[in-house]
Amino acid sequence: MKCTLVAFTIATLGLVVASSHPVRADVITEWDQKATAFVTPLMAGWGGPNMTQRAMTMVDLAMFEAVNAIEPRYHPLIPQAPASSNASKDAAAAVAAGTVLLTLVPANSKIASDIQVALSTYLEAIPPSDAKSLGIKIGQEAANSVIKKCASDGSDAPDAYRPKTKPGEALRLAPCRAGVNGHRDLPTGGHENSPGMATKVPADGHRLSPGTVMKVPGDGQVPPHL
Repeated sequence: MKCTLVAFTIATLGLVVASSHPVRADVITEWDQKATAFVTPLMAGWGGPNMTQRAMTMVDLAMFEAVNAIEPRYHPLIPQAPASSNASKDAAAAVAAGTVLLTLVPANSKIASDIQVALSTYLEAIPPSDAKSLGIKIGQEAANSVIKKCASDGSDAPDAYRPKTKPGEALRLAPCRAGVNGHRDLPTGGHENSPGMATKVPADGHRLSPGTVMKVPGDGQVPPHL
C-alpha cells in the first residue's frame, strides 16, 4: 500500500506536536477515538484488520495535512494549496476526518448517519466565523487529496499469496530444495501445485503431495510424519 503505517506514524507525530499550538488540544484525539469507534465494527466485513488500519491511516493523514496546511511546520506527504493562517484548525481537522470516514463506510447506512451527526455536532460548537468557513474548506480539500492518493494503493487487490485452507485443516507446501551454503530454498513460485489445488490424503497419511490438504486432529497437533 502507498498509504502505509509509516505515513500513519509521521502524521500522528506531527499532529501531536501541532496540537500544542492554537489548535484545540483534544481535536485530534477526539476524532481518532470517534474514527476507531466507527470503523472497528466494519473490520469483519472488510476481511480483517488491514483495511481498518488503512482507514485510520487515511483519517490521521487527512487531519495532519489539513492542520499543516494552515500552519506549515512540517513537510507535507501530500502537498496542499497554501491556506490562510487564520483558518480554524479545529474545523479543518474535524472535517478532514469526517469526510474521509464518510467515503469509507457504506453510503446511506446508520454508521454514515452517525458520522454525519458527530461532525455536525462538533462544528456547531465552533462559533460562526470566516475562520470556521476557511477551516471547513481546507479540511475538505485535505480529505479529498488523501482519498484520491489512496484510491490506487492496491488495498483492494486479491490476496493470492498461497493456497488457502479452512479452519481445522493444514496445508503441506512443496518441500524445500538444497541451496547455496547449506541454505534451503523454496521452489520457483513457492509451491508446485496451482493455488487451491488439493489431492486426496493416502489412507496411511504418509507422503503427502505438495498442496495436499489434510484434517488436523482434534488436539490441534500435526501428525509427526508431516
